[in-house]
Amino acid sequence: MPYEFLLRYDPAQINAQSTYAVQARILADGKLLFTTTQAYPVITHGNPST
Repeated sequence: MPYEFLLRYDPAQINAQSTYAVQARILADGKLLFTTTQAYPVITHGNPST
């Protein structure tokens, strides 16, 4: 770790008044290997989009 990843989204579908967050889980053969312990705010309200 860390692992690089890409999440695609359509910017036209983003509501600037809404709040968006990312959480992650890594699974191998259906078994949980890693999970985040919190949600990370993204895209709106001054939060990063990269």
